[in-house]
Amino acid sequence: MPSIDFLKPSPALAYIIGVVAEDGWAIIKRTNIQYIHYDVGASVKDKEFIDEFASCLGKVLNRWPPRPIPLKNGKFVVRIGSKILCDLLKKPINIDKISRFVEHCEDCIRSFLKGFFDSEGHVQKGKGNIYCYNTDIKLLKYVQKLLHQLGIKTSGPYLVKRKGTIYFNKKKRGELIKQIKIATSSTLNHQVD
Repeated sequence: MPSIDFLKPSPALAYIIGVVAEDGWAIIKRTNIQYIHYDVGASVKDKEFIDEFASCLGKVLNRWPPRPIPLKNGKFVVRIGSKILCDLLKKPINIDKISRFVEHCEDCIRSFLKGFFDSEGHVQKGKGNIYCYNTDIKLLKYVQKLLHQLGIKTSGPYLVKRKGTIYFNKKKRGELIKQIKIATSSTLNHQVD
């Protein structure tokens, strides 16, 4: 596919957009003067989630789905080279570019939200509230707008960590880290069964 104009809106593409918008990546690297590398992917611990992401990549690009590769840290990674997906999904996500694929139909909206919340959403134990965190406030407000279209009430976004905040990182054995971006959260006031 030579350009984004040849992509067809579909639930599979909307799911990919949701995953990459939250937890995945779309990177364009120039390795030398003549060669440019396009890389789209995600790395997660949930095998079902990464299998679905790989399946959607295969459907959208009309090819065999890439195989998830297990990593030593217990995660699985799926990556694929695609100029067209990199052009659409490079960060920060351009909401004007993705909206025609996400808002194509209600199934596409649901698939985008599924990919977004599969990536970074979590449920608060006891209360059933669903939270997601992202440093892109425009993206959180866009997600909030889509949820409202589906009749789901939300609150936020709320500031979680300010830029420049120093915090204790448990994953890196207590290393102190300075927050580079603003982290915000949005809450869905929607009971989870």
